[in-house]
Amino acid sequence: MNINIFRRRFTPWSVDGTMVIGGKIFCDTLERPNRHLPAGRYKISLIPTKQKKVSETKKKNKYERGKYEIVIKPVILLRSHYVPRTVRRRARFVPGNGPLRLRNKSIILGKSHYTGIVTQSEECYNEFCQLLDEEFKRMKKKHLPCRINLFIRDWGVDEIPLKYLLIFFYLIFNIMRKIKEIIIHCSATKEGRNFTVADIDRWHRERGMRCIGYHFVIYRDGSIHVGRAIEEVGAHCKGHNSISIGICYIGGLSKKGKPKDTRTRDQKAAMRSLIEQLKEEYPLATIHGHNEFANKACPCFNVKKEWG
Repeated sequence: MNINIFRRRFTPWSVDGTMVIGGKIFCDTLERPNRHLPAGRYKISLIPTKQKKVSETKKKNKYERGKYEIVIKPVILLRSHYVPRTVRRRARFVPGNGPLRLRNKSIILGKSHYTGIVTQSEECYNEFCQLLDEEFKRMKKKHLPCRINLFIRDWGVDEIPLKYLLIFFYLIFNIMRKIKEIIIHCSATKEGRNFTVADIDRWHRERGMRCIGYHFVIYRDGSIHVGRAIEEVGAHCKGHNSISIGICYIGGLSKKGKPKDTRTRDQKAAMRSLIEQLKEEYPLATIHGHNEFANKACPCFNVKKEWG
């Protein structure tokens, strides 16, 4: 899921923007002037938070004494691989009316009628949280990692024509990369040994790469982890990186260091689920093993026989 915020207006008392999800305007946003996030790309995570339970009667106090509830709050990750345990001192989406008391570079959601003021903030915020929660549950049900990307752009135009906005969204997110191939790799590590995305990232950096070259890594327990974003060109198969998605499973060597299909039952199930999901998004993409394009044994099993 890609979420976009176009900052339309910059004033001494607010930064007014428009949130776009799926090419459609979702709501308006407010940020504090001179204390907002730099324009760029971020990731969003949902953090469970304990807070006082709101009283249903509200006769005396707004909150019920001594009672708490767990609520989910959307937090903006400033570092893509670090997910905080709490929302304290974190940039996040919040309900509100004006931005001057905002802290930690947070963003208010609502319907804008005047510069620096929004209404229906609680409704927009709750709808936004529900939308994110449904997306996380949908991806979890398919055993896939959930990636919610936030793109903040200093647009600087007072009004964004809907027609132009939809074209802009299409150009940015649908024509970024033509995915024609899904290429499967192995980590070339001995069976029974566990390694992580961080390990592969370190190995690739030691070889002079910018970061991990694969887009997905499948652990021995069947869990799927994100390496590079799909929107980014990978570094896993020379001559095919710009048009492909790279998937790597942990293993590929026997205990004696010989090529072997060491995939566990969980890894095979996870790989099938991931590829089926990618085929839904990229129906014209063909599935290949790394050994079809290089003189290597990787991924140490017959991809064509398994996937046709």
